[in-house]
Amino acid sequence: MKQVILPTDFSENAWKAMSYAANIHHNQPVSFHLLTCISPPVYQIDNGLAVDIQALLKEAEKDLKKTLKKFADLDHHDKTKFTVKAKLGNVLDAIENILSPLSTSETSVVIGSHGNGTLFQNLFGTTASAIIEKCTTSVYCVPSNATLETPKNILLALDSHPEAINNKLAHIALLAQEFQSSIHVVNVSNIIPHYQINSPEWIICEHHFKILDHSYHSIKDESLKKGLLKFTSSQSIDLIIMIKTKKGLFDQLFKKSNTKEIVFHGDKPLLVIK
Repeated sequence: MKQVILPTDFSENAWKAMSYAANIHHNQPVSFHLLTCISPPVYQIDNGLAVDIQALLKEAEKDLKKTLKKFADLDHHDKTKFTVKAKLGNVLDAIENILSPLSTSETSVVIGSHGNGTLFQNLFGTTASAIIEKCTTSVYCVPSNATLETPKNILLALDSHPEAINNKLAHIALLAQEFQSSIHVVNVSNIIPHYQINSPEWIICEHHFKILDHSYHSIKDESLKKGLLKFTSSQSIDLIIMIKTKKGLFDQLFKKSNTKEIVFHGDKPLLVIK
């Protein structure tokens, strides 16, 4: 059974992400873990009293149960399960604590972000950014103005030789088969040539995607950010997938020097596969 972690701060952005998670998993049994975290206590300088940690946790648990009731009313598989966890401290640590006994191949985290037209720019420096960059499992990031639809057109941005991410391509193929999605493989590397028929890159991708509706594309004669933006709009993309590799596209986009220049539309969910 898939395990899906849903961190929440009880905001509208967090609820949008939870609703998206429910929608894309509604036809299969899933174990949802609703999670909230409170900051470590600080001393009240004025009166010398410490914050009552247990009271804070109880209040957080109460809010979680209210959210769970609302979440459980959405469309779910009959065998879907729910848990709620209120933790003290850092949300990333709490996520990793939940993940530790689980198989990462069957887990994901779904988080919300502000969707103001610049996905990466708004994420950087936030809790969402830290989760996407450092979490050890795959992460969906759902902008607040994303549409709650099952992804039918997936943009898979590749900048690594497929043999280096072979097992991750298999995971994407299963995902597309589950959603009955078309995969648009977009070559965003200046080093790897366009995927010509019978090239090593083409053969590996065909091995995974041959039974799926898929196509190959390259970004040419324009910057990466403009090329991806143009392609996303022209192909009615519903979900952007990136694969986190060492010194790959994902790490390039998350460098501080680049974040202000990234111009992805804020209404496209992003899946970062680890």
